[in-house]
Amino acid sequence: MQVLYGLLNSYDEIVAERFFVPEEENPLETEWRSVESDHLLSAFDIIMPSISFETDYLNLVRALYSARIPIYADQREKEDPLVIGGGVALLINPEPVAPFLDAIFLAEAESIIDSFIKILPRIIAEKDRNKKIAILFENVPSTYIPSYYKPIWENEKLISWHSRINSPPINIKKVQNLESITTAPHSFIVSDGAAFSNMFLVEVARGCGRSCRFCAAGFVYRPPRPWSTKAIEKAISLAPTDSSIGLVGLEFVGREDLCWLIEKFLKDGLKLSFSSLRADAITDSFARLLVQSGVKTATIAPEAGSERLRRVINKHLNEQEILRAAEILLSNGIENLKLYFMMGLPTETEEDIKEIVDLVNKIKDIFIKFGKKRGYLGKITISVNNFVPKAWTPFQWAGILKQRELKKRQKILIKGLRRQANIRLNIESGRNWWIQSLLSRGDRRISKIIEAVAIKNITWKKAFKQERLDYTIFIRKRELKEKFPWEIVGHPIKREFLEKEWQLAQDAIQSPFCNVGKCKRCGVCN
Repeated sequence: MQVLYGLLNSYDEIVAERFFVPEEENPLETEWRSVESDHLLSAFDIIMPSISFETDYLNLVRALYSARIPIYADQREKEDPLVIGGGVALLINPEPVAPFLDAIFLAEAESIIDSFIKILPRIIAEKDRNKKIAILFENVPSTYIPSYYKPIWENEKLISWHSRINSPPINIKKVQNLESITTAPHSFIVSDGAAFSNMFLVEVARGCGRSCRFCAAGFVYRPPRPWSTKAIEKAISLAPTDSSIGLVGLEFVGREDLCWLIEKFLKDGLKLSFSSLRADAITDSFARLLVQSGVKTATIAPEAGSERLRRVINKHLNEQEILRAAEILLSNGIENLKLYFMMGLPTETEEDIKEIVDLVNKIKDIFIKFGKKRGYLGKITISVNNFVPKAWTPFQWAGILKQRELKKRQKILIKGLRRQANIRLNIESGRNWWIQSLLSRGDRRISKIIEAVAIKNITWKKAFKQERLDYTIFIRKRELKEKFPWEIVGHPIKREFLEKEWQLAQDAIQSPFCNVGKCKRCGVCN
């Protein structure tokens, strides 16, 4: 959102303003106004929601409803704003909200912004709504017009698409010429009201080549593309003097050039913070950099407790590496650790959950060893999220656990960890989990459900009942050769590659990391 905001406002002839969900108890009864000028949403020519999380589908509907803009694209009149969606959630699967959007940009913003800017005057001047949409489609690469396509179902399953233009799927437009990006993507606004308060965020890499089978971002942003140290250095130089700097990226620990740059900025007195760290890439020198930057809590993500299950998810991380990472971090002065795990992964058993407890206890032993030297014990925070099968991953075929089985496994963790000193256990609610699951692999039929929940404020299950739609069809295990609604998006990853990875997962067999430019397994580098 920040990148899009900055790019648009870099043009003198464009004013882009931000809207946030009102803090009032009922946002439906509140006029949504822009942060910059206090204008109503309906006053703008174009509305561009950038959606990163499926749960924000509800807020998209609430925003349009509160602004008295027809929720469904086919009900809007010529005076209504164009509603153009984007963001990674739509890049993965746009279908649940497709009926609400006039157009969707299936692209990375930097790759299409110039094309979009060039035709903006024509769009604003054009009075006919359908012609506005046609101008977008014809001139901006990777523009998806949902009204041009009609999904056809049979026995609750997608069997084909009917296309007015006879050209699905819509190919993704990515930033490929990295040399053209001389400044790494970064925050344009730093605020104490942001999720990361007063922090200037800099993207150090886009995508990830680790190939974890549950991670949608790792697959849809392929190939992994690190920004150059010069581009990162230039972005950091733009940070406000009183802000800390957050380095964002799925994969950057271990880059020697970046470690050198971090050390340089720390010597200059800048405050740096880091996202989750790769346990197998943590070194003494990097741990010392963390301490120098004022980090007291480091985050690593084993994801699973057992060696077998880490092979299933293709984590490429063994217990020895995890314990070694903890030892390096603590021995160099890090006081606390945060550990990420998932529950409900494909092929998981109760024994795998017990091994989370065993692994945490082994890490606690390391804490005790260093705690005796320091005179106090740090804290271990265990964050456990429920597995959500995502489109465009090898786990897109997986189903989710039944609620009673999930609760049984949660009890194993609670019994094993909750009453231990210096261990804090946070387990995600089972309610949000199944809702995320149905939204992440849903199709256009879900739009009616989203509308009912967002506006009528009824429960999800009641909304499904009213629509006479069975919610279990969206969270079930999928058949291997079944068509998927999200395949209207033309990611370059070969379906055969994802199928093979799904089958390897059943046998707990790992596959290699991305070898950019030299490997043709997934199809992206062809």
